[in-house]
Amino acid sequence: MCGLLAGGFCVASQAADAAKDGMPRLVIVKAVYGDPNNAEANADVTKQIADAVKDDAVTIGVNNDNFEDMASGISKRLKVDFTIDGVVGSKCGYEGGTFRLSLKDKPDVVANGKPSKLVIRKALYGDLPDGDSNDVTSEVAKLVKNDTLTVKPNSDDYGDPATGRTKKLRVDYAFDGQEKSKTAEEGATLTISASGD
Repeated sequence: MCGLLAGGFCVASQAADAAKDGMPRLVIVKAVYGDPNNAEANADVTKQIADAVKDDAVTIGVNNDNFEDMASGISKRLKVDFTIDGVVGSKCGYEGGTFRLSLKDKPDVVANGKPSKLVIRKALYGDLPDGDSNDVTSEVAKLVKNDTLTVKPNSDDYGDPATGRTKKLRVDYAFDGQEKSKTAEEGATLTISASGD
């Protein structure tokens, strides 16, 4: 039985049985494009994302040519809820960038049994400190592995909220209870080591 109807067609399935039945392992459940701070200024783009899935992967430009613009003049976000082998996840893409989703994005079902010492509080990408920026906290937080973070900020992954201006990624975080912050320019690598620095 279908779990969700969107745009007049079924986008969710019995994903747990997908692999053994030869069905897609990646299932698009819901996708919206628009102002991340105003639910009424979002377009349901589930069908476009589902149609773009090929071989359990999707790559699509995040722009007004591909999706309806419900928030003119606002830096927009694409948020996609999905399942991979029945495991629920979500991923965001940002206007001006490219959204990529594949089987490697399968969420961890079980963590390593203990909470990470590294907790991402806030991550902003754009014309910092005071210009336009995208909140990319959830995307950066997903990159934390074994109490460390390595990220190379770029507009392809995080959108371009400040066209023609040099952009930076600022990550505010806590490491073992201590509040810290790090900033890296576009194209540079921002690293937080296992010591928290």
